[in-house]
Order: sequence, then C-alpha cells, then structure tokens
Amino acid sequence: MIRVEALTASHGASFDAFVEAHPLGSVFHTRDWIENACASVGAEPRTLVAWDVERGAIVGALPLALLWSAMRGRRLLSIPFCRYLPPLGDSPATVAALTERAAQVARDERCAFLELRSGPLPELPLNAEARTFFDNWSIDLSGGEEACWSRLHARGTRRAIRFARGHGVEVRRTSGREGFAILARLDGATRRRQGVPRHPPAFIRGLDQRFEASGRTLLLIAFANGEPIAAELALRHGRTWHGILGVDAGREARSRRASTLLVWEAIRHAIADGASRFDLGPAHRANLGLADFKRHFGATATPAGVVTLTLDATARAPDDEHLDRPAIRLARRTLAALPDSMHRMVSQLLAREVA
Repeated sequence: MIRVEALTASHGASFDAFVEAHPLGSVFHTRDWIENACASVGAEPRTLVAWDVERGAIVGALPLALLWSAMRGRRLLSIPFCRYLPPLGDSPATVAALTERAAQVARDERCAFLELRSGPLPELPLNAEARTFFDNWSIDLSGGEEACWSRLHARGTRRAIRFARGHGVEVRRTSGREGFAILARLDGATRRRQGVPRHPPAFIRGLDQRFEASGRTLLLIAFANGEPIAAELALRHGRTWHGILGVDAGREARSRRASTLLVWEAIRHAIADGASRFDLGPAHRANLGLADFKRHFGATATPAGVVTLTLDATARAPDDEHLDRPAIRLARRTLAALPDSMHRMVSQLLAREVA
C-alpha cells in the first residue's frame, strides 16, 4: 500500500537517502535546494513523498512549492529556479500517485494552476497538458579527461579553450563570501544584458551557506588583467556535478571565450572528483545558439517538458513556446535598458513571476 503525504522533518534522513539513491535524483531534489530556493522568493515548500506502508520506506518524491504572485496568482509548481525536476518513484504507479496528489493539493489550495517541470510523465492528471520546449543537456564523463576532450567540437569548443588560454584568461577556484559576491555581480550584469530579472541575492547567498561547507560547491572565476570577467558555479550531488550558473561581464569575456574555458575546467574538476556525469542544465529549443554550445561539449539532450493543469477558468498558464513574441521582446528590451540599480529593484519585484 502506497500513502502519499507531505514531507516533514520526520522524513529527513530517509528522504535524503532516497534522493541520493534514485537514478534521477539531483541536487534540485535535495532539502537544501528546496529550502533555499523557496525562502529566496517567499514560497512555501510543499514537497510530497510516497510512503510504502508495508516496507516502512519512502518510494517516491515530488518537490513542490506554493507561490503567490501579482500576475500569475496562487500556483503550485516545481521548485523555483529549476527547469527540470522529474518526480522520483520506484514505479510508474508511484509517479502517477504523486502527480494525482499534487493536482488535489493544488485544488485544495485554490491555485490557479499546477505546473510540473517534470519531463514526460507515464500518466497525466485529468485535463493536464504536456508541452516540451526545453531539453536538459548532460555529459557522460566515462573514459576520463582524454575521452571527454576527444568528444568536444574540434573547430568550436576545443579551439575556443585554446584561444582563451592563449589570450590571458586565468581560471581560479574561489570560495566564501568574496567569491559569491563576484558571482552575484556578474549574474546581475548577465541577466540585465539578457533582459531578464537577476537571481535574488538571498538565493545566491544561500547556495554559499548551504552547500559550501559540505564541499559540494565548485565556484570558478575567470580573470583577465586581474579583473573577474566570468564565473561558473556547479554543485555536486552523488556522482553528478550540476552546472548552476554561468555568467560573464559581457564583451570582454565573450571576446576571450572565457565561458567555454570555465565550463571545460568545471568538467575537468568533475572527472578528477570521480563523477560520472556533468549536467549542463536546460536550453530552450528555440535558443539554437545555447543548444549548440552545450552539444559541442559532447552533451546529449533529455526532454524537459512542462505539465500544466489549469484549475481556474480566469487563469492563464505560462506558455514558454514563443520566446520571440512581441510583448516578450519589448519587456526584455526594457529590462536590458534599465540602469543597474533600477534593474536590481525591478528584479526583486519580478522574482516570484519567473521563479
């Protein structure tokens, strides 16, 4: 008999062990990520666990957050700042039980809609719609550094790495408050240039506070002429390193191919650490440049679709298919044109909308 219930402190060690052992378990399923991401946008964690009553063991997990925002109303969704978070279960029936309970929780909480960033599901809740606009990219690290180097795109990625090294880019591993302050500053520059809100400062500080002490953090910063121009943050879970943030200062970093060198150095670190995979994260299928960047590292794609169940007739569920819609282009141009201080303030207002 399977009982689906809310995650509580009493599940703690059992939940951690289940996530660690499950083949789809990731850093985004961990309590540290859930608590940090939710706290940074004022969301309420509502993670569900499937409990096998006879065995007295957790057999499934579905991290969720309850969030209210001015434009989207009250909604139940996968954990903020994560585009791919598949439910964990020992069978399709367990996954189905988790998603059905999530739909019921959303109804009980009078949410406008339920959004699961799950990838394909074996069964969908009644009237739910599945859409796949994102792919999640990851690299098989088998064979070690030499094999991974041979799988890099020769004229693109390998050449860019050599170019960066030959043009004065120095990569340093950094930690602590100073390093994460640089990361936050470069995140602001990157997100403003892209015309999207920056990550909440509390979110970035929390990554330092919750993951650094346990040795699960890799923060690499690229310097040119003594100045930081790009950064790459990765977090370890089990035998996988997850690329979390890749940010840069703009033209100087791009002209020196600093980001390509940073990703390669992060991959080299993962290999030396004994990891089996490096997760490069998601890319929208319409963003061909980003998809090619990941593919040229030898990464392969996994569909990272969104399952949406609209519960309020007046609600409009998020639609990420058309990133080039006129309204979206105008909004991004407006955000990109704001002064840094104004962009920081507007980002705080929009954090809940884009989490």
